Amino acid sequence: MEFDPTMPIKSTDVILHAFDWPYELVSQRAEQIAAIGYKSVLVSPPMKSFKHEDGTQWWQRYQPQDYRVIDNQLGDTQSFIKMVQTLDQYGLLTYVDVVFNHMANESSQRLDLQYPSSVEMAQYAAQSEHYQSLCLFGDLNQPLFEEDDFVEAFGIKDWKDKWEVQNGRISAGDHDPGLPTLRDNLHVVEQQQSFLKALKAIGVKGFRIDAAKHMTLEHLKKVWTDEITKDCHIFGEIITDGAQPKKSMNCF
Repeated sequence: MEFDPTMPIKSTDVILHAFDWPYELVSQRAEQIAAIGYKSVLVSPPMKSFKHEDGTQWWQRYQPQDYRVIDNQLGDTQSFIKMVQTLDQYGLLTYVDVVFNHMANESSQRLDLQYPSSVEMAQYAAQSEHYQSLCLFGDLNQPLFEEDDFVEAFGIKDWKDKWEVQNGRISAGDHDPGLPTLRDNLHVVEQQQSFLKALKAIGVKGFRIDAAKHMTLEHLKKVWTDEITKDCHIFGEIITDGAQPKKSMNCF
C-alpha cells in the first residue's frame, strides 16, 4: 500500500522509563513529561524495600521485603498514589516494575525466610497507625511469606539451563547466598494477585515483570489472570547473558 500524506499519523505510546526516580519528582515533572510527548511512565518497584537516611543503591528497590506496604527510598504509598493521580491529570499512564521471582537477600542479618523480618514486623506493631495508612492489602500482623513459600536454596551456575535458571537463586557468585526464590504455590500466587489488584485500584495501567526469565510460564499465567490483565499493558524484562549481561530487552 502506498503512503498517503493526507492520512493522519497515529501517535505512538512512548514510555518514559523513570528509573529510580522518587515518586515526588515524577509528580513534579508530570506536566513536562506530557508536553514532551510521552504517553506513559514506568517507575521502579512500588514495594517495601530497604532504605537509609543516607540513601541506598538502585538494586535495593529490586529486593522486596513486603508487597503490602509501599515504603522505600523513592517514597511511600501516599506519595505513590499522588504520583498516579498527577500523571492521570496530564493524560499519562502509570506503569510499574514488579518483582515476583524473589525476595530480599538479608542473609547478612538473619538466616530465616520470614518476610518481612521479625524486625520489620516489630516496627509495624510499634507504628501501627502509620503502617496501616500505607497498607495496600492484607493483615500486617502476619508475615507475607514464610519458609514454605521458598524453593530449595542453591545458586544458579549454568545460565543456559532452563530449569536451573527458573529454580535457582540469582547471586553474585559462590560467596553470595543469593536472592531467596519464591515457590509457585497457592499462597504466593494469591499475594501476588492481591498486590496487582491493589495497584490497579489505585490507577496503575501496566506492569513490567522483573527477572521474567527466572519465573516459569505456568507461574506467570496463574498470577496474571484475565481479570488482572484486562485493560493493562503487560511486558517482561529479559537479561539475555546471565548474571553479567551484555544485552537486555523488554519482551512484549
